[in-house]
Amino acid sequence: MVKLVTLTIDGVKVQVPAAATILAAAGKARVPIPHLCYMGGINEVNACKVCVVEIAGRQRLVSACTEKVAEGMEVLVSSPRALAARRTMVQLLLSQHECDCAECSKSGSCQLQKLAADLGIVEIRYRKKIAERPWDPAFPLQRDERKCIKCFRCVNVCAKVQTMKVWQAQKSGALTTVGVADGLDIAQAPCTLCGQCIAQCPAGALSERDDTQKLQAALAADKTVIALAPPAARIVLAESLGLKKEAVTAAHADSALKQTGIAHTDDGSRASALFIKKEAELLFARLQNKKEGAPPLFSSACPVWSRFLRFKYPNFAKELSPNGSPQQIFGESAKKVSAAELKAKEIYTVSFMPCVAKKGEADAALLDANGAKAVDAVLTPGETSRFLQSFDLKAEVLETSPALASSAAGPAALSNSLVVPVLAALYEKITGQKLPAEKLQTFSSAPGRKDYVLELDSRALRACTVVGQKNAVRLLDDIQSGKAKYAYVEVMNCPALCQAAPQN
Repeated sequence: MVKLVTLTIDGVKVQVPAAATILAAAGKARVPIPHLCYMGGINEVNACKVCVVEIAGRQRLVSACTEKVAEGMEVLVSSPRALAARRTMVQLLLSQHECDCAECSKSGSCQLQKLAADLGIVEIRYRKKIAERPWDPAFPLQRDERKCIKCFRCVNVCAKVQTMKVWQAQKSGALTTVGVADGLDIAQAPCTLCGQCIAQCPAGALSERDDTQKLQAALAADKTVIALAPPAARIVLAESLGLKKEAVTAAHADSALKQTGIAHTDDGSRASALFIKKEAELLFARLQNKKEGAPPLFSSACPVWSRFLRFKYPNFAKELSPNGSPQQIFGESAKKVSAAELKAKEIYTVSFMPCVAKKGEADAALLDANGAKAVDAVLTPGETSRFLQSFDLKAEVLETSPALASSAAGPAALSNSLVVPVLAALYEKITGQKLPAEKLQTFSSAPGRKDYVLELDSRALRACTVVGQKNAVRLLDDIQSGKAKYAYVEVMNCPALCQAAPQN
């Protein structure tokens, strides 16, 4: 039986397990304790020291993230001593932080900025010693050494959650910093561009490469801009217009983006439908020639997964689908087909995506031997929001285009997982009939994994969808050992699915 202890935190009585920390107890008591570095079970390094609290009767202050509770303990979160110490710790952090908030993509959502404001800090009492290190400006993930507060959240979320170990603590003492592991340049490192480190950085040291100016320049040059705006992008647009997310349709998005100078908006349904068709055809061809025990065909729809497979499991990388992703199909179609339809001399394509890795995908995938890109720019939700804020968009002037609204390929094509529509297309190709519901069975065979069994004329085809990188590693281990056998596998790297990928 778990032993419980009773304590008070700023006068609030709470009962928690004896092994709990003060920070955990404060969470249960709903008494906020500021902290910057702590991530339960992932980053418990007591680096920032801003969670200091006073315990009645004790001479020294303690860190709430590591100090265990005790029976009868009286914790004072906002005592004069605790506030003074917290203010000092934040000022020390600011003394090594470039406070160019107006130029920072994190401004307004920066935890350090908010904490400094909450503590009433208007000047830094200590001399600034700000380190600086060059970084490749073309890489989709950007790091500004001058803003790093050495909280190590990026180090541990990359190592413990994403299993990549791209970042590491370097040097020691006052010279401690964070850098790319093994002294590599970021372009050489096994970075999957998952964005988890960006999402967990509390002070803007990590961000996505900002491509908003590239889009603005294309509009200023009077290029014909075609945009890919899937459902995730419409959520950002809804927030910018102050509307409920479900209220903004594909037609609304087209109408709103036309106000920015974008000529045409594609909701991605056609590209998804074409991707599904190409995947089904490829899977059909493989089934015709598949040898016993051969590895599955891996979907290439998630660029984080594609990068991970190439870095960590190169023996499986050759099984990646060559079909790219719906984003690339959109770009290719826009450059080749739309150019003729719109009679435009120069098409510029932009994709509004919830994923930093989509930038890397667009950078790598060329349209032709001349070095032209299928997708010229990719804007993540943060960039999309900043782009939209530069225009005076009005919700009341949005128009609904029946033609555009009816162009969707259906909910299956726009859902997070593409496995079911791929299997449905495969079934129709083989049998000439629509897939009956009873022919497709679903179940879970492992954490984060959804299995599908498709009944064909003389055999059963197995496929699966896996969510999260750790679960994907378990799947690959099962495939390598022969424990799991599939014909088709789709991995969505982000635990919250790509519609809610981590953002800066």
